[in-house]
Amino acid sequence: MLTRLFNDAGVAHEKVSSKGDRYSILWEATIEFCRWYNYPWE
Repeated sequence: MLTRLFNDAGVAHEKVSSKGDRYSILWEATIEFCRWYNYPWE
Protein backbone atom coordinates (compact mmCIF):
# COMPACT_ATOMS: atom_id res chain seq x y z
CA MET A 1 0.00 0.00 0.00
CA LEU A 2 2.74 2.46 0.92
CA THR A 3 4.79 1.55 -2.13
CA ARG A 4 1.84 2.43 -4.34
CA LEU A 5 1.29 5.67 -2.44
CA PHE A 6 4.90 6.70 -3.03
CA ASN A 7 4.74 5.63 -6.68
CA ASP A 8 1.51 7.55 -7.27
CA ALA A 9 3.07 10.63 -5.67
CA GLY A 10 6.14 10.27 -7.90
CA VAL A 11 8.45 9.94 -4.89
CA ALA A 12 11.27 7.39 -4.77
CA HIS A 13 11.08 5.26 -1.65
CA GLU A 14 14.40 3.51 -2.23
CA LYS A 15 17.49 5.64 -1.80
CA VAL A 16 21.27 5.20 -1.90
CA SER A 17 23.43 6.58 0.89
CA SER A 18 26.63 8.52 0.29
CA LYS A 19 28.52 5.26 1.00
CA GLY A 20 26.61 3.48 -1.77
CA ASP A 21 24.34 1.45 0.53
CA ARG A 22 20.75 1.06 -0.61
CA TYR A 23 17.96 1.61 1.90
CA SER A 24 14.20 1.98 1.89
CA ILE A 25 12.44 4.95 3.45
CA LEU A 26 9.35 2.75 3.85
CA TRP A 27 11.25 0.07 5.75
CA GLU A 28 12.93 2.59 8.07
CA ALA A 29 9.63 4.36 8.78
CA THR A 30 7.91 1.04 9.52
CA ILE A 31 10.65 0.01 11.96
CA GLU A 32 10.50 3.39 13.72
CA PHE A 33 6.70 3.13 13.98
CA CYS A 34 7.00 -0.31 15.59
CA ARG A 35 9.69 0.86 18.01
CA TRP A 36 7.51 3.78 19.07
CA TYR A 37 5.18 1.39 20.92
CA ASN A 38 8.09 -0.30 22.70
CA TYR A 39 9.17 2.87 24.53
CA PRO A 40 8.52 2.75 28.29
CA TRP A 41 6.11 5.71 28.54
CA GLU A 42 4.69 4.84 31.91
